[in-house]
Amino acid sequence: MFPNQHSRTSCSKSQIFGKCIDESRGNLTEAILTFSNRRAPDIAVLVQTSRDLDRPGVLGVFYFLIPVILDGIFQKLASQIFKPNIISMIQNEEYTFIEAVQRKQLDRIGQLVLLGGFFNLLTTAIVSAYGVLAGLF
Repeated sequence: MFPNQHSRTSCSKSQIFGKCIDESRGNLTEAILTFSNRRAPDIAVLVQTSRDLDRPGVLGVFYFLIPVILDGIFQKLASQIFKPNIISMIQNEEYTFIEAVQRKQLDRIGQLVLLGGFFNLLTTAIVSAYGVLAGLF
């Protein structure tokens, strides 16, 4: 689990379980099944995210280090558009685990589009400069 995540999930689980007990009119077996069904999608996303961030070697660089660096850069450049890194998002109580991961996927698409546009512009400028310089000689 991520730092501060344990207390957040404990409080969240208690609230959800309390609602499940109320809805099942005190039938604990039914409440437990309802609780498990409600939490399963969020927990699956949390486990997958944790696994992705813990990959060793080169995969670890691509799944953890590079995204954290990109998130830091883009969040500083355009904080109204890009959210903080996935660890910060998961710790933020405003988002469910699923919402945090979906938001980071949207951010990643935006980052790739902007980086692609930047490198396309840079390549065009280099090719144009080369053409101008080649015409001089």
